[in-house]
Amino acid sequence: MDTQSQQQSAQSNHDDGAARSEFLRNKAIINAILAGMPVSEAARLHGVSRQWAHELKRRWEREGETGLLPRSRRAHRIANRTGKAIRKRIVAIRRELDA
Repeated sequence: MDTQSQQQSAQSNHDDGAARSEFLRNKAIINAILAGMPVSEAARLHGVSRQWAHELKRRWEREGETGLLPRSRRAHRIANRTGKAIRKRIVAIRRELDA
């Protein structure tokens, strides 16, 4: 296995561990709430905001344990992406300048 593959594998394992850790923390928060602990107290105990604990509770009510899984924070779209026509024109101008 080359160095890059090892690094990717190590990163993947780290990501899996981080995701599992976040899932277990989220599950502990929900278990505390279900046991009767106020949401704000469960949030404080587990080091998260009160708002996040409420959002987690709503996800759990809608989706069950699936709602406790971490979600990507990646943008769904890029609002200020350069249009295709403009990109083509830039490439054409660059080719003219390089010629």
